[in-house]
Amino acid sequence: MASQPEDTSGHCSACGRFTGPADECPYCGCPAGRLVSWKALRIASLVLALAGVGLLYAASLHREAPVVAVKDIVPSMNYAYVRVAGLVVGEMKTGRRSGAVDYVSFRVDDGTGEITVTAYDARARRIVEEGLPLKTGAEVEAAGSLGVRTSGRSVLYVEAPGQIRILAPAP
Repeated sequence: MASQPEDTSGHCSACGRFTGPADECPYCGCPAGRLVSWKALRIASLVLALAGVGLLYAASLHREAPVVAVKDIVPSMNYAYVRVAGLVVGEMKTGRRSGAVDYVSFRVDDGTGEITVTAYDARARRIVEEGLPLKTGAEVEAAGSLGVRTSGRSVLYVEAPGQIRILAPAP
């Protein structure tokens, strides 16, 4: 087994060509001479990068979505995860297909405009099963993904029943 050369200049000890960060010379195949700190630096950078991504993920789990006024919703916010708070306008509508709940929809007015809050399929069934009938005048807060339409009307897609909170029931 060949011993590691002592040359730490980044050049091959056999052919003298520059090897850069490679562990062996790409020209002659001899082991490249470098300080051990380069290998440690590469490993440390990978560990720190993974730790940073992990911390960003943990921070995102504990961050609450911002409350957005309906008038402030713009097309660039399409698919953004936001919260809307306001009063329910009209009754909650449920659509059924083959006897099962297919969708749940209601409108929320936050004083600056109205937005439709909608849930589909299994999410809609869970909302109905958990007994979340909303009446006109109930104060609610809903979180979900925005769907900004070209007509100017926006939809808030709810992903779970826990994303709809009744702040004050209908009078």
